[in-house]
Amino acid sequence: KEEMDKEVKRMNKQWGELANKMGTIVEDIVYPATRPVIRKYFNCEPEEMMRNITKKRKDKREEWDVIAVCEDKVFMIEAKVTLRNEYVNGIKEKANRFLDFFPQYEGKKIIPILASVNISKDFLSKLTKEGIYAMAYREWEYMDILNFEELSY
Repeated sequence: KEEMDKEVKRMNKQWGELANKMGTIVEDIVYPATRPVIRKYFNCEPEEMMRNITKKRKDKREEWDVIAVCEDKVFMIEAKVTLRNEYVNGIKEKANRFLDFFPQYEGKKIIPILASVNISKDFLSKLTKEGIYAMAYREWEYMDILNFEELSY
């Protein structure tokens, strides 16, 4: 029984580590794509980019996956493995609280973006109706062969 308890604890720890890693995988994909996406669609160059930010203010604590700051805009990006309906209101509420934690960005437009690896058409419609940008893979738009010219036969 003692050996079995140890094994269960070990497996639970591994499951916890795997769940944490799954949460960061989307962030690992989204973060390097942020600058070119913002440049392309919003015609601004991020002056500042932050990742995995946690702030505490009085009795409130908040976390953000990616924040990118341009001259007149701040992009607040939430990266999710699996999209759920409650994330739509959650990101809107988080955008409304953003300046409570980052008063230095007063006067800049806060732009919420929900990011995932894949977003269904129905969920995309919901985000669009709510005024939230969606960021995900688009076929042949993200991955590329970086050394094609050097290795082409």
